[in-house]
Amino acid sequence: MSFTPKLWKINGETLEADRSLLEALRAGFKSAIEDRAEKIGKNEREDINTSLGLIMAYVRGISVDNSVEIWGLKKAARYNHTRGIVKSVDNKTGRLEVELIEPHKNIRVRMENLLVFSRPPEPKKPAAIEARVVIIGAGAAGLAAANTLKELGVKSVIVLEGRDRVGGRIYTHSFSSNGVHAGPQANGNKISPNGAAAKKKNRRRNKKKGNANDNGGREQDQGSSAGDAKAKKNGAVVKADLGANYIHKCWAKDGQPVFELAIKKGIRVGLAAGGRFANTECARWYDHKTGKAIDIHQIARCHVRNTKHHARMSKLAMATTGMDDVSIQQLLTSAEEYVGKRMNEKIEGRERDIHQKITSRQWGYVSTLDDTGVALIRGEKTGLEGYEDMDEIGNPIHVMQVARRMQEQLDETDNPKIHVCEKEFGGGQDRLVVDGYHPFLIDHLIQSAKPDIRLNKSVSKVEITDPLNTSEAKISDNAYWSGSKENLSRARSVIVRCRDGSSFRCQYVICTVSLGVLKCRSKFSSIEWQPPLANLKRETIEKLGMGTHNKVVLRFAEKDVFWPTTTPQLLCPDARFHFLNLNAYGKKGLILAHVWPPQADEWVTKSDDKVIEECMRILRGMFAKQYRAKGNPKPIEGVVTRWNTDPFSMGSYSYLPPGSNWNDLQILNLPHPEIGEPRVFFAGEAISAKGFQCVDGAFESGVRSAMATAQCYGIKLE
Repeated sequence: MSFTPKLWKINGETLEADRSLLEALRAGFKSAIEDRAEKIGKNEREDINTSLGLIMAYVRGISVDNSVEIWGLKKAARYNHTRGIVKSVDNKTGRLEVELIEPHKNIRVRMENLLVFSRPPEPKKPAAIEARVVIIGAGAAGLAAANTLKELGVKSVIVLEGRDRVGGRIYTHSFSSNGVHAGPQANGNKISPNGAAAKKKNRRRNKKKGNANDNGGREQDQGSSAGDAKAKKNGAVVKADLGANYIHKCWAKDGQPVFELAIKKGIRVGLAAGGRFANTECARWYDHKTGKAIDIHQIARCHVRNTKHHARMSKLAMATTGMDDVSIQQLLTSAEEYVGKRMNEKIEGRERDIHQKITSRQWGYVSTLDDTGVALIRGEKTGLEGYEDMDEIGNPIHVMQVARRMQEQLDETDNPKIHVCEKEFGGGQDRLVVDGYHPFLIDHLIQSAKPDIRLNKSVSKVEITDPLNTSEAKISDNAYWSGSKENLSRARSVIVRCRDGSSFRCQYVICTVSLGVLKCRSKFSSIEWQPPLANLKRETIEKLGMGTHNKVVLRFAEKDVFWPTTTPQLLCPDARFHFLNLNAYGKKGLILAHVWPPQADEWVTKSDDKVIEECMRILRGMFAKQYRAKGNPKPIEGVVTRWNTDPFSMGSYSYLPPGSNWNDLQILNLPHPEIGEPRVFFAGEAISAKGFQCVDGAFESGVRSAMATAQCYGIKLE
């Protein structure tokens, strides 16, 4: 039986059209196909397609480490249009093992299910694109740097972003209140806050607008704004921030740039209940096992005891000078023993669970207490000196007074007022950004700077081809920062290489990637440095921590809301979930669960549906009677974040583990190379002592790194 290639197509492409296919047939594939074709049976066509997939792989040169895109899966359709890297090729079965980028896991597929795969690199590399400054990362730090450089008159700046969107760890998800999903990277009722979905759809849309990748990958997806128009046609737009959503440190006397910008732009905000975004004192507590409200006197007693623990811990911390390897958990254990003896009581049962949740939220956000270092509280001014030894603190009368004050504060913070941001109303309290951080900050920076942003540009190497290696030049030299206008015409001898084969030549680099990326936790985003980073800097990168703070956002029909509609903070003794009631801030039908370690790290092995079900089980338990009265409603949509497995963040934000201290942030801030003229500056929340862990820290450090770069050009700063 003869075989005619033109009768068969793979992905709509006639195989006969490729001459190299005929060569492949002559090389031995022909007999294999003819043998299968002669056996008429139920599965023969599938076998032939498998062989044709093998031929197509041979023709196109598919091999291990090639980039692929999955398509046409039926049983595992959720993986269609996802990208990955080929790990192994089985030429006998026609199957490949593919490591997906998002979600981060391995799957096995047939070769005919590969829609796109990369060819072997061409011998001739494309010419490098030139610029004065290359900024790596289009988050708050990178865009703040780009905006500052423009204001200082530095031209020819390119921003490289590994994701297919801008914003970094700022991500605002938009959807309509009547159930029509909208927003960036939308795909049915699924959404990837890490920018891994709906790439094919976005590419088609960009081609129609003339923004296809043939212009260097400059697909400037404006994040949340992209889906707003569609959502408005189907109902009011409701937004939830899946990354940063609060403005912190509004009390800063020396100014907080993001807060000042919020005031200037007149954005809408709501005050955090109790002043802090994860407040446990100004919250209504419910038992998730019984569905009943917990007596406020028990909550007050736990907080009073925690205050005494805090006082003791601060005193112990002062005695640990030079002992950075001490953890917060060690201090807490010692304080619990001391205060327990003074008060002659032992914490047990539900009260123990409540106490642990309170202490975890006070000191550990993205890290467990045994992985949080003493440097976090050493030297802090608490005003609690001697509290641990005052017997009147914690007696029944005092607890009753605290409970009364807590109840008054709860009543005051119910139904929070949504208002235009200002200093006078709210003082130093945290502000919840009501209409989304992305349209407020990221869109503002893009519209202001109009930067040249290249998306899908994952940087793999930064190479300085003319490093100044002289032992006479030191970081402390004044000449180090003085710069010269002659640098405007200097050789562009820093090469930034990307994983797609493109490269950029520049004079200076501003690196704003997360600490998790600097740690090289993912091969999809790790950066090689030539010359290597200084030993001290590498050690500091490894020493500092990058933790996990994930979220679950549940959306219900407005009529199905079964929790208290106007109370901002809703808590229970269960350690996993800290509920923020977005419905109270005008986002009808929305409730958000904050999740911290160790639970947030355990999501790697759980599906979104499993995480949502666990969250729903606790929420149902807290309000069991109300839930049944509403007819056991189910959420219209559930969104789960996974910042710890996002290759371009590999964590949520940084922290100080045992063995580290605040001086490490200054080491991380030092430019590269260590000796000689600076060519690479660093920015991000992890290197900002003023805004550690926060958006304002990323913003401030981005401005600072841009100013340092401008100084290298001899630009005088005011």
